[in-house]
Amino acid sequence: MMWYQAEKISEHVSGILDITGVRCFLVEGTDSALLIDTGTGAGNLKSFVDTLTDLPYQVVLTHGHVDHAGGAWAFDSVYLNPKDHALVKRHATLENRMGYIGAVAPPMAETVQRENALGTAPYTLLALEDGQVFPLGGLDVEVIEAAGHTQGMSCMLLRQERMLILGDACNSRVFLFDDEASSVSEYRKSLEKLLALDGLYDTALFSHGPAVQPKAMAAGCTAVADEILAGTDDKIPFHFMGKNACLAKAVFTDGMTRVDGGIGNIVYNPTQILS
Repeated sequence: MMWYQAEKISEHVSGILDITGVRCFLVEGTDSALLIDTGTGAGNLKSFVDTLTDLPYQVVLTHGHVDHAGGAWAFDSVYLNPKDHALVKRHATLENRMGYIGAVAPPMAETVQRENALGTAPYTLLALEDGQVFPLGGLDVEVIEAAGHTQGMSCMLLRQERMLILGDACNSRVFLFDDEASSVSEYRKSLEKLLALDGLYDTALFSHGPAVQPKAMAAGCTAVADEILAGTDDKIPFHFMGKNACLAKAVFTDGMTRVDGGIGNIVYNPTQILS
C-alpha cells in the first residue's frame, strides 16, 4: 500500500500527500531539512521521507489537529507551539485518527484497519515559538504564530523562497467552530498579522486542496471575517463530524468554490463571533 505521494513544488520544497488528501511539506537547504506536519499517520511517514532526502531533518507541526499531527508517532521528537500541546494529546489519539480517516476517506478505512497501519509510538514534544528560525543552509524557515483555527496555529515563512506555508491558518474553508478555535474577532487580529507579511512572499502553500492557491487568500478571509462581524455573511448551515456551524459564504457543490467568485471562506460557531 502506498500511503504517501510526493510532489515537487520548487527546487527546495516538496509536498507530501497522505491518503486523506492532507499535505505535509519537506523543505531542504544545503545542510539540513525541515518536515512541516505529519498527516494522519497511516503508514510510516519517516520511512517515506527518508526516501526523499539524505539530509538530517527536524519535524515541526503547524498545529495539534489529528490530520496534521497524527503521523508524529514515527519520529522521536516534534516541535509544536505549547498552546497546542494539550490539544494534540487528546486530538491525535488512535481513535480520533481512525475516525477522521473514516469520515474523509471512507474507502481507505478498511485497508488501514486490515493492515494495522496506524502506529502509536511515543514522541517528545518540543516548544515551537513565534519568530523561531530554522536555518537549513542557504534557506531559513521562520515561524509565524497565527491563532484562530487553534490557539497554537503556526505558519512557516520561507524568506529566500518567498513562500508562506499557511497550513490551516487561512484557506478556502477555515474551521473556527471547534472548542480550541478563536472567536471570529480574535481571528481577525491574526489575519492582520498575515496581511503584514504580504511583501515577503509571492507564493502561498496550503495543506488542503491544491498546494499552491491564490496569495490573496489572507485578504479574502479578512473580508469574510468582516462580513461575519457585520452580520452580512450568508450564514449557511454547516455540519462536520457531528458538529453544527455556519459557513460564511455560499459555495457550489464542490464545497469550496464560492458562488460569488470570491476567495477564502470561514466556518464559524455563531455563538463565538465576538471575544
